This record gives sequence, structure tokens and C-alpha cells, in this order.
Amino acid sequence: MADISFRDAFVENMQALGWSFPSTFMSDLGTLLTAATAMVTAVQFVGAGATMAELASSITALGASTAATTAALELILIAGAAYAAYFIGNVIGSILVAAWRSNAHEFGMVLNWAREQFDRLGQNLMSVVHNIMDSLDMRFPSLLHLLR
Repeated sequence: MADISFRDAFVENMQALGWSFPSTFMSDLGTLLTAATAMVTAVQFVGAGATMAELASSITALGASTAATTAALELILIAGAAYAAYFIGNVIGSILVAAWRSNAHEFGMVLNWAREQFDRLGQNLMSVVHNIMDSLDMRFPSLLHLLR
């Protein structure tokens, strides 16, 4: 496995999916897990078809921690007007890819976290799973079999 940081692997995967990130974007695994969890909670609240603006409003209203809110809002600004479930699927998939590429010892924990988020998303699961599979790409066939 290549020697790459979590942040670099995450940004690289998101960029491969067409999301541009500022060079100042800095986030670690823990912050991104918390931010993505806050985003999943917000999607449960407003629905998968919500715009990113609706998602941002609900994250703030739901009272996530300051660090999680800041990271989630930064991710939302990057996404622009995309639909929430699509973007969150890309974020979760990129977190999985980055954890797999940079911290193999943490991958099991991240995989369990992702499964927990899927359970929380309920009806929205299929659209999110589709987006995650897109974000994992066929470059990582050994990773894809773990999700089946």
C-alpha cells in the first residue's frame, strides 16, 4: 500500500469524483467521521433529496459539536448545490478509501462506522450505497468485496 496521509487520500479520492477542494482543507479521520455522522443525522431529519443549504441549516439546528459543525459546513460549501445523499455517499466512500489506503489498522473501525451510518439512513440506503460504490471505483477491487 502506498505511503499516503489520510487527508491526502481523502482529497485525492474526492477530486477523482469531481469535487474540488481548497489547498487549505485540513481534516483528520476523527473530524471527518464526526462531520459525516452529523451530515447523516441531518439527512435523516430533512430527507435525502435535500439541498446542501437545507442540510447546513439542519446541522446547525441539531446542535452538533463546534468541530463537527465546522467540518460539516466546510464540506457542504465544497459541495455547493448538490443533493445531500449523493454528496454524503461520496464523502463516506472517500473516508473508506482514505482509511484503507493510509491506515490499514483503523480500516475495520471505519468500515463498522460506515455500516452504522447506512443503518441510520434507512430508506436512503440504496442511493447512498450506489454513490459509495462509485466513489470506491474499480481501482480497489479488494476493498469492494468487503462491502458485499
